[in-house]
Amino acid sequence: MGISKTEINLRRLIAAAPQQQNQAKLIHYVATLRELLEQLSEETSPEGLPRVSKAKVNDYAEKIESVASTLVSPVVSFEDV
Repeated sequence: MGISKTEINLRRLIAAAPQQQNQAKLIHYVATLRELLEQLSEETSPEGLPRVSKAKVNDYAEKIESVASTLVSPVVSFEDV
């Protein structure tokens, strides 16, 4: 059995994310990656078994959080506080 369309899209987006310079698009990428991961973790084979192993799901989750950690958070100056 091959990989699902969801997993293909997840892999492509993970590969494309590091090259994305637009922060707004990167935020959208992270949100989409998290949704795809949730869908992928819920997929089952015809036998009722998980389509993707827990280890693979964890690996994808780590990669997504690595991408998310590159997001620039707004800087709050002391004058704003």
